[in-house]
Amino acid sequence: MKKNLSKSTFNLLSSLAMFGAAVLISKSIDKVYESATGSNPPKNPEANDASMKNVILYKSLTAATKVAAQILITTLLTSQWKKHEGELPEHLN
Repeated sequence: MKKNLSKSTFNLLSSLAMFGAAVLISKSIDKVYESATGSNPPKNPEANDASMKNVILYKSLTAATKVAAQILITTLLTSQWKKHEGELPEHLN
């Protein structure tokens, strides 16, 4: 079977998908935080109105959601690659 996809193509698609997901996740979490607490997300821990508890909660939620999205994107791209090429790319083994 002819190999049409390369490592650089996979990395480019993965990076683009993860960047898009990160932007959407950040905006979504900001809106959820605002609606749940009635205040702006504590993006700067040095801000006068930001408690350390809220900063840790916000940053942890954001990081965990982004990591989960990265795992899902990588899984999806890998499965699609395997369907198209018949096997996993060498750099993912």
